Amino acid sequence: MNPLALNKYRRIERLLQRLSVPLRARQLVIGQGWRDDEQAIGFYKPEEPELASYVFTHGQPTDCYGIHLEYPDLADNDRGNVPLVCEHVGLERLLDLLTLHFGLYDTKH
Repeated sequence: MNPLALNKYRRIERLLQRLSVPLRARQLVIGQGWRDDEQAIGFYKPEEPELASYVFTHGQPTDCYGIHLEYPDLADNDRGNVPLVCEHVGLERLLDLLTLHFGLYDTKH
């Protein structure tokens, strides 16, 4: 499936373009639940689906995103001040958060 063929708002399309390498390498998978939402997208790690994120533009200023981070067994893990929800995040910061969350590479080209 070509992620760029999804019907998404321009900000989400830009994000998908920047994540094209990890998506092609299957380091990251697009979640089924958000495919029809033009202003949002969900991702998960294929070998660990509980490690997921939801990125949205609903209610965000121009050129900003919101993100929800999901961790496996969050109640059993000390995440040391890692925010689970961030809003008003620019694209570069969003890519940093996704890179750290999923252990990605090649998100900045």
